[in-house]
Amino acid sequence: MEKIVLDGVPLTLDEDDNVQVYERISSILSDQNRVIASVAVDGVEMSPEAFVSLEGGTSVEFVSMDVKELVVQTLGSAGEYVVNVRKGALSVADMLESEKVEQAMNLSVQVMEGMDWLLTAVGRCMSLLGCTPDEGIFGDFQDARQKVAEKMELVVDSFEAGKFFAPAFVFREEMPPLIDVVQNTIAALEGQVTGRRQ
Repeated sequence: MEKIVLDGVPLTLDEDDNVQVYERISSILSDQNRVIASVAVDGVEMSPEAFVSLEGGTSVEFVSMDVKELVVQTLGSAGEYVVNVRKGALSVADMLESEKVEQAMNLSVQVMEGMDWLLTAVGRCMSLLGCTPDEGIFGDFQDARQKVAEKMELVVDSFEAGKFFAPAFVFREEMPPLIDVVQNTIAALEGQVTGRRQ
């Protein structure tokens, strides 16, 4: 890249490969407790993955954000999203109990993807905040994460075997308590970021 800009300030870097540039910018920001929020090449915004694999382009602009701001935004999204995942899980159970199997299977994929996003997002926020699994609620979160993986495997195996009672039970009875743990973890992390006790 001929021109590299970080938060409006032109930089001169020795790195010329996009992977190296991205890593160098990340390193610079890490020292400032910041992360890359967006990347634009020649005015076109793209994902970090697209940038590192891109060939060509004359200028790249990185915009950063404070880690705390990123965590607050992510937790806000997760807090809103966890409600939808809970409703989705219960809807899957209702559909299975009403023998609307195809609809239930389609929605279950969305619920599982949503749960995966929640677990990943909350896990990354925990890492960014330096939380360890042995800290009360965070240990509960790690246990819930493992149980969700086991339950989702059971659901997939049951669907493949043409059995629908077990998935209905999982979505109605076993997922809500695990979702509660995720919701409680979100609240605890929000409290940690804002200085409130949960």
